[in-house]
Amino acid sequence: MARTILSTLLACGVAVSGFSAAAYAQTAPAAPPAATAPMTTEEKAAVDKNGDGSVSKTEFGDFMSAAFGELDTNKNGSLSPKETKNVMSPEMFKKVDTNGDGKISKQEFMNQANADFKAADKNGNGSLQ
Repeated sequence: MARTILSTLLACGVAVSGFSAAAYAQTAPAAPPAATAPMTTEEKAAVDKNGDGSVSKTEFGDFMSAAFGELDTNKNGSLSPKETKNVMSPEMFKKVDTNGDGKISKQEFMNQANADFKAADKNGNGSLQ
């Protein structure tokens, strides 16, 4: 799911951490690829702030935290289905909304981001190649 959320955030133009997603959106696939697929060069460039060619857990967390802030258009500290309709399916929304209250808190969002990072970090070295 990490790659799916990341790809969708970028393709939908969520600009975070100084990255302009407009250029990425022009080359993004029509549908987000499988979560287990490696990151594309464009995705990695959006998240790899120190330019070392890999994405650390901190870089990924910073990107996802900023993405939460961009998605939270009414700035109430949670995401509604309306705010996430372009980046999450209803099924994904329900999965991330772990307490079932109909909104995604920042903690729920970051818990999913951390789980996604862990699943994508196949060798367990704390970075995504």
